[in-house]
Amino acid sequence: MVGSVQRVGGVGAGLRRSQDAVLVAALRPVGARAG
Repeated sequence: MVGSVQRVGGVGAGLRRSQDAVLVAALRPVGARAG
């Protein structure tokens, strides 16, 4: 039970991390253009 909860939490953290990476990658060229 605890292991499955940890696994789900890890998956959620991974999704959040990849989402942040996508946001950063999308914003970097915008910042470069504005700068």
